[in-house]
Amino acid sequence: SEAADEDGNIKPRQAPRRPATLADTNEMRQRLATLEQAIASSRVIAKQLDPHDATEAIVRETCTLLNCDRATLFTSDPDANELVLMVAKGADRIRLPIGQGVAGTVAATGRLCNIPDAYQDARFNSAHDEQSGYKTTSVLAAPVIDGDGNTIGVVQAINRFPDKNKPAGQSNYVSESKNGGGAAGPAFTEVDEEMIGVLAAQAGIALNNAMLYQGLSLSKAKVLSLLDIIQAMHSNLGVNSILFTITQRVHELVEADRCTMFLLDEASKELMSLQGEVSLRIPMDKGIAGECCVKNEVIN
Repeated sequence: SEAADEDGNIKPRQAPRRPATLADTNEMRQRLATLEQAIASSRVIAKQLDPHDATEAIVRETCTLLNCDRATLFTSDPDANELVLMVAKGADRIRLPIGQGVAGTVAATGRLCNIPDAYQDARFNSAHDEQSGYKTTSVLAAPVIDGDGNTIGVVQAINRFPDKNKPAGQSNYVSESKNGGGAAGPAFTEVDEEMIGVLAAQAGIALNNAMLYQGLSLSKAKVLSLLDIIQAMHSNLGVNSILFTITQRVHELVEADRCTMFLLDEASKELMSLQGEVSLRIPMDKGIAGECCVKNEVIN
């Protein structure tokens, strides 16, 4: 029967609490340690203001936090409907169609993907393994979401280690077979899924901040370049000095590789460009520059 207090109010009996076991205590300690590490990783990622540095920090902290051999971060190119993998600063980037492969599927659906055995999953593309001899076993991928809820990338962890003492990048290469063989490692756990969700959220914030900072830096550089051009045009510099300043600064305004400025020589009907001490001349109605001159229009 249920017990009543001195005022006659009936209080339901509470079930006796199960005493905490040693296993419960150890699990709680492990989760707290993982959470502390996740907070530390978030702080490291949040400090990066350069997009490339932010990418490297996200990859590095993903490997550390999830105890895995490798990690990759793809960013989304919505215009091309592709994911972009930045492999090195200034180098060409690897592109993957959205909807294809594990990362492409995550980008298309916006849902986390945990694969314990990659070769048993139809979404996995083994082409990279076949080329490199690397053996992919477990894969954990999560969408990177921005503040507006849009998927702007995918973070992917590969090959979870069984313990904290296994060195990275060693035993996941196979010599006897390029597309299989070797002992499969452990699958990523539910706790790993929670942690990659935390990292993905932080990655979205860090990438957005880095892109904003990069945009502000570029805008500042453009303003300085424009001021230099205006100052040169209103100074007492000679023609050659003005042309040099313009050609050295204008390409920064439009984020181009280089700039060439032609002057019209009406007497000879030619366009002239000064390159150091060399004078280059072309007919005023030839080429892109000639058409721009004749039609007096901007050509893009």
